[in-house]
Amino acid sequence: MQLKSIEMVGFKSFADRTTVELKDGITGVVGPNGCGKSNIVDALRWCLGEMSAKSLRSKHMMDVIFAGSSTRAPVNLSEVTVTFDNQHRLLPIDYSEVQISRRLFRSGESEYFLNKTQCRLKDIRDLLMDTGIGEGYSILAQGEVAFVVNAKPEERRELFEEAAGIAKYKSRREETLRKLEKVDQDLSRLNDIVSMVKDQMTSLEAAAKKAKLFQKLKEELKVLEVADFLNQIKTTNEKIGSWQGKAASLKNQAQETVTQLDLAESEATTNQLTLDDADRELYRLNSAILELDKQIHHFDQSIQFAEQRAREYAQKQEKCEAQIADYGSNIKNTEDKIAEIRKEIEQAKIDAVQLKDAFEKERAAWEVLREERKALEARKDHYSESLYQMAGEMNGWVNEQNRLNSLLYNKEFDMSSAKKELEKSQVEEKRLAEEAE
Repeated sequence: MQLKSIEMVGFKSFADRTTVELKDGITGVVGPNGCGKSNIVDALRWCLGEMSAKSLRSKHMMDVIFAGSSTRAPVNLSEVTVTFDNQHRLLPIDYSEVQISRRLFRSGESEYFLNKTQCRLKDIRDLLMDTGIGEGYSILAQGEVAFVVNAKPEERRELFEEAAGIAKYKSRREETLRKLEKVDQDLSRLNDIVSMVKDQMTSLEAAAKKAKLFQKLKEELKVLEVADFLNQIKTTNEKIGSWQGKAASLKNQAQETVTQLDLAESEATTNQLTLDDADRELYRLNSAILELDKQIHHFDQSIQFAEQRAREYAQKQEKCEAQIADYGSNIKNTEDKIAEIRKEIEQAKIDAVQLKDAFEKERAAWEVLREERKALEARKDHYSESLYQMAGEMNGWVNEQNRLNSLLYNKEFDMSSAKKELEKSQVEEKRLAEEAE
């Protein structure tokens, strides 16, 4: 495996797109202090996943983006692409040439690409692990040679493990242990949730039993109330029948009294006729007249007594009729209550059916909403991927615009220089023409 090239744009002092080709043999970069030699090594380390700003000789990670100069505006993007020759398949990927790219926006967003396909930093580290590239011994910055020589046995062991290919498996083992620890935590949390749900189920079961008992007792109470109403209706009907019999008996007695009164009136009329006939025999029939007077007096008392009894019977009849009306009203109220209870029972059945239908509808609607949510999440992922692609394209357009602005600036500078040369040439031509004259 060979490092073929490093392409930088907007990284530290490399505002324009700069490519460093590394051909066969030894490649050296020379120049005065401060010309950016170490920035090439920093670009390589940063592209391969370096996350420490201190290792890149910066205070913050945003310092790797070109901050501008007196003649150049700052850029919004820093990008480095490293190309490896993978003909011997040292990297575990089926490509003869591997490109690794890293972008950093001034907004703080970072992106990684593997052969121009967006990926994760973990994918790049897994690809480079066990090759010595990145965090291994292949890149030694200033002062790190002395660090390796004077390193402790534990620190040297990391380099030897990296060279022997053990670091990859140790990293995987640590990652697996972290996953197992996380699984243990999830299991512990799940056990807590199960325990809590069991407690809730116990209380809910008790509440459900109480609710069922309440429903059962409520149904029994309704049955008993209906039976009590029916019993009251039966008793009331019996009392009404008894009072109706008594009222009929009183009516019969009143009718007999009226008949007796009629007979008494008839007899009085007969007696009056007899008295009229007996006026001629007054002296002869005095005794009979006195007897008849006694009989008339007796009949008058009987009539008064009969009238009083008739009045009493009429009052009793009115009371009986009032009681009959009250009993009829009670019967009607009882029948209305029974009808209302039956309506409540029917309404409760209808409400139960409606609640069940509403529950099924809500459940179906919930299923539909869940499917819609899944579809929306899929669309969201699709739109997020499209946004990432559009952001990449926009960044490419911004870079292209910066490049064109830089080219325009250079062209304008060249035109200004050419204009100045033209003016000098015209002055010189005029001077030579004067001399020639």
